[in-house]
Amino acid sequence: MKKKVLVVIDMQASFGVYEDDDIVFTIEGKIEAAMSVGAPIVFLEYEGHGGTIRYLTDLVENYPKVHFISKGVDDGSQHIMNMYNIYKTYKIEDVETFLFCGVNLEACVWRTVKGMAEKNPTIPMKILHDCCDSSNGKTYATNVVLNPKRHLDNVALVGAESEWNEDISDGGIGW
Repeated sequence: MKKKVLVVIDMQASFGVYEDDDIVFTIEGKIEAAMSVGAPIVFLEYEGHGGTIRYLTDLVENYPKVHFISKGVDDGSQHIMNMYNIYKTYKIEDVETFLFCGVNLEACVWRTVKGMAEKNPTIPMKILHDCCDSSNGKTYATNVVLNPKRHLDNVALVGAESEWNEDISDGGIGW
């Protein structure tokens, strides 16, 4: 049975993410929804910046389908692919959709999504706009990601408004 996979990127205090931020509570809802249906959850953490904030890690403390992956580059796509090669219980062919959230939207989130989209052109990649932020400003980051020059057929920025599009619906994210 195909599953959605939630990927949480760089939700670390050194990137300006704090326990009481609105984005944390929005991501909390996605984590809880993923766990309610047994979906895998992947936390990508940038090396040298500490771990994912405790509020989010506490949510998945006893969840068996969670993976924490350290990366030393903005694009964590190869790290995710390596996870699929190491843990034989997970197969990339069993992924229905990848759902991405975290910081910074125009940097690590976008580069990881782009890398995954290029490596897996038949799997939809959905960036959850309400669960992303940027230290450069969310409007700027949204416009960078939605710029038509960056278009990839299997990537959608879900729930976003920008100068490049009027709106993208929720894209059928439901768990």
